[in-house]
Amino acid sequence: MLNKKCGRNRSFHKIDEKNYVFDDCLQKIIGTENGLINDEVQLEEVWVAVIPSIKSSSILKFIKENITGNDPLDFPYLKRFQQLKIRQGETPTKLLTLVCSKDYIKNKDELVSMLVRYDADLASEINIFQVPKNYPSSKDLALQWSAKYWPVIWKGNPIIQELNQIKIDIEREKKYLQKISEISSSLENKGEIPIVTLFVNPNTNETMSLKTDNRWKNPLNHTIIECIEEIALKELQRRQSHGEKDTNIDSCNIKNYLCLNYHVYTTHEPCSMCAMALVHSRIGKLTYIKSAPVTGAIEKTSGLCIGIEKFNNLNWKFDSWKWCSTKDEFHTGNVDENLFI
Repeated sequence: MLNKKCGRNRSFHKIDEKNYVFDDCLQKIIGTENGLINDEVQLEEVWVAVIPSIKSSSILKFIKENITGNDPLDFPYLKRFQQLKIRQGETPTKLLTLVCSKDYIKNKDELVSMLVRYDADLASEINIFQVPKNYPSSKDLALQWSAKYWPVIWKGNPIIQELNQIKIDIEREKKYLQKISEISSSLENKGEIPIVTLFVNPNTNETMSLKTDNRWKNPLNHTIIECIEEIALKELQRRQSHGEKDTNIDSCNIKNYLCLNYHVYTTHEPCSMCAMALVHSRIGKLTYIKSAPVTGAIEKTSGLCIGIEKFNNLNWKFDSWKWCSTKDEFHTGNVDENLFI
């Protein structure tokens, strides 16, 4: 367990390092971006050059000028060099050098040609190795992967380091979750779909939109989509009332995203459509109560198992949390597991 000072009304957070749970009630959802912390190694093929030790500076310069910034897999948690294994008692004179991913330079002849033009000694022997694509979750795993695949740089679990910097008002989270939970229970009692979503401006604590499920009108009327639509409509009305024209709005200015850094509270894990809508809306944080194993798009084991909110190829990411307290449970109402939420 780790403790961290947090908030005006709380002295410390208690963090479950294994499950990433705050104060036994809020679980940080870990996505599937490159460098994902994981106990199961994911391997990637790379080009490795066997070079004389005295040529280490030369190949580092080559990598800096030709690879760095171009290879989508830069492996920041792997050592660049390791000594070539030799017989006991002999002095090592050669280094194995991780040059780049095979995904970046697919053809060996192309890499050899590039190296020869730079320094022929760098291209005498090129091999394919498999190295960890993801970061280990513990020091013991780092040592195991280093011995089996390629030396890993262990600087501690970065997710735990990130969690130690987070400040979150648990009581405020409970207040908003209690609100949508009560509405959800009311909807269930009426025989309606008990899905509820709330958008909040964290700077003012103002409720920006609160919606219940209206897909009986239109199958695309999910609560998150409805909230975003309402916020957009309110902003349009505001601009019209002030005589503003949409053509004067700079679409490249991030401040013009209507839901920028908003906090979203919803009863159920969002589907891929709604998760992408949250990405495009540039929200700051999502908190939900119940997982959707079949249709959800947030947890790495739900639906398509992609964790959209942290997907590396998208141009925005947001934090996701799930309420997991057994002491303060919030009722969400039951929905069909195949229903996209």
